[in-house]
Amino acid sequence: MKDLYYILGTDRNCTPRELNAAYQKLARKLQPDEREHDYFLEDHFKEITEAYQILSDPDQRRKYDAAFKKEMHLVNYSGIKFDLTVDRIIRLLNKASINTTLGIAIPENVQAVAFESDNSITNNGTTAWDKKTGMLSIWILSMLNASPQTTVAVPYKQGDSASLGKIVTDDYFGKVPADRLKVDSGLILFKADAIQRSKIGVSPKRALPFVASYDAVNKVLTIAQFTLPAGATDYVNSLWKLQDDPFSGDAVNAYNDGEIHGEQMGKFYEIERAYQVEHQLIKRLLWL
Repeated sequence: MKDLYYILGTDRNCTPRELNAAYQKLARKLQPDEREHDYFLEDHFKEITEAYQILSDPDQRRKYDAAFKKEMHLVNYSGIKFDLTVDRIIRLLNKASINTTLGIAIPENVQAVAFESDNSITNNGTTAWDKKTGMLSIWILSMLNASPQTTVAVPYKQGDSASLGKIVTDDYFGKVPADRLKVDSGLILFKADAIQRSKIGVSPKRALPFVASYDAVNKVLTIAQFTLPAGATDYVNSLWKLQDDPFSGDAVNAYNDGEIHGEQMGKFYEIERAYQVEHQLIKRLLWL
């Protein structure tokens, strides 16, 4: 699948005016009548024109971007009502776009698939959301097949605990045993074999904008890249209890499923990303 934004050399969040400017800049360079018999330039000009015709049409652009919208009405634990709109745009990326986004060159013999999503929530109510009555946040997770040799790798900022806080929260469902969790030199390794239910989290002060997992049995590498707004520290605390400080949660999580009282949801693990309550637009989430 061709990446039309990449062809035009523009960002996927570009406005119609920015899209037009990008097209006009390329069109001036590639006008066929200015270079006779240059078939390469003629083909390139045709390619950017077709890309612009699709992306400049709002209906065609929405279809290309796979846009989803849903009106929602929620009530929180305190009985506060929320009226909101959820918007989500998903785009498949070609290999060139993956290379550009990750800043690497994927070898030709490596198969890769990736998608990018923009996600937002909009308050449709008459009252502003605040911490006293309750806030909403966006929580995005993957649910991936586990294997006996799957490991989640979470990088973190190294530094003094007095300023950055603890490195990892490892007691969401009881403390994670030492043989299932390793923390060393800026990297957390978490076993994701769907045998023991457990979860870890990294705070916004420690988090970095990507996380990965590797399934050594099936040789599958998963990379998630996301936005981490500078200075944002208020994240929903998702520990399973009533919270004294409900906005002191983690920015990045990983979950491993397992049996509870002889029952299990499934043989899966999750890479999770929570988005802070004060920033309701997530500009980029990339899964590879």
